[in-house]
Amino acid sequence: MCCCGRYSWRSLRSSLSRLLEAATQGRQFKKERRMPVSKGEHFAQRDIYIDYSFEEVMFRCDHVTGSIFRRFYGEGESAKPVPHDNHLFNHALLYGDEITSEQYEQGKERS
Repeated sequence: MCCCGRYSWRSLRSSLSRLLEAATQGRQFKKERRMPVSKGEHFAQRDIYIDYSFEEVMFRCDHVTGSIFRRFYGEGESAKPVPHDNHLFNHALLYGDEITSEQYEQGKERS
């Protein structure tokens, strides 16, 4: 039984799955999958610039020092490097887009 005592968990689960199915019918989803920014050998050979527009932030990965610098839209680059396990940086690797150094230096305005 659920918290109110009226429904079993099984009936709630099946109702939820029917609602989700009904909500997604007729929608067309992109078949193109986003690929995360490739780390591998690229990070060792050249600087990598990443734009993560969802959080309005860009990152620069310096291949010589191995440092990662952050730049929020409308601001300058951070003076201190961010750690490699930074949550925002790792989301940018998964969901962001690789950009050129010119785009990074030009920056973007906050929306």
